[in-house]
Amino acid sequence: MTSDPDTALGTRPDPPADGPVHCWNLDDLEALEFDPFLHARLREGRATRVKLPFGEGSAWLMARYADVKAATTDPRFSRQELVGRTITSSSPHAIASQKAALNYADPRA
Repeated sequence: MTSDPDTALGTRPDPPADGPVHCWNLDDLEALEFDPFLHARLREGRATRVKLPFGEGSAWLMARYADVKAATTDPRFSRQELVGRTITSSSPHAIASQKAALNYADPRA
């Protein structure tokens, strides 16, 4: 395992930034039923661009630990850049304050 974002993704080719965007409707599933869309993405084992039911644009869905680690340590995936922007989301309104919530804070440099 490496912390270098350029090598953490291994030998898999990077998905194209202008590649397909999958619409993820976040269906209301019964009890412990696993989301078939998420299951398919985990089976593929690669980063995928997704659009959620609300907001604008797309987001990256990471399925592997190495991808998540690479994205969370790569300054190109800044969470601070999302503050004040309408982004793709699972809810029609903000659930947490963009100024106070930790999910909008980048790690210390």
